[in-house]
Amino acid sequence: SDLIDGHEYIVGCDTSLGLDTGDPAAIEVIDVTTGRQAWSETMKRSPDLIAYRLAELFERFNWATVVVERNNTGIATIRELQRLMPEDYIFRFIDRALQRKLEDGTITLDEAQDAAQFGLPTTAANKADYAIALEQAIRTGEIGLSSEAWCEEARTVVWFDNGSWGAMSGYHDDRFMALALANYVRIDRKSTR
Repeated sequence: SDLIDGHEYIVGCDTSLGLDTGDPAAIEVIDVTTGRQAWSETMKRSPDLIAYRLAELFERFNWATVVVERNNTGIATIRELQRLMPEDYIFRFIDRALQRKLEDGTITLDEAQDAAQFGLPTTAANKADYAIALEQAIRTGEIGLSSEAWCEEARTVVWFDNGSWGAMSGYHDDRFMALALANYVRIDRKSTR
């Protein structure tokens, strides 16, 4: 791993059911300070057990922020993570309703954080935004790639005619998604500082 003392890290996770025949879970780590990809792995492990690996990486990477896709399997991972590590380090998504209250001045940023749900939700619309932001960050050099396996997988991720993206048939997009989640939080951090 490319751990540097004093640097801030973000751990992104795309969870899975952990079945032999299904998609793997993927974990990607970004060094916020340098923009480099610091870790990349996939595994076939049930959602609650993925949380144990995330907790290990949270500690290894200087108490990193951990962001998990908030979907069916991700919710089980998040629940277990809440038992394993301090909740302050688990990313919470401030949705549009909370954002409006923040802008109106009816709640503080701390109150919005407390009310926000754990994890990063993915919808057809914002999943496209995450991919566009990741492509831009890589193209402009804001993020530097270190994993050959990540690059191999990314070569099979395509835009479909309906405006969505994903892996070509027979391939996976889990590493891509995990890095897109981490990158979203990296951008979110920059905008709230």
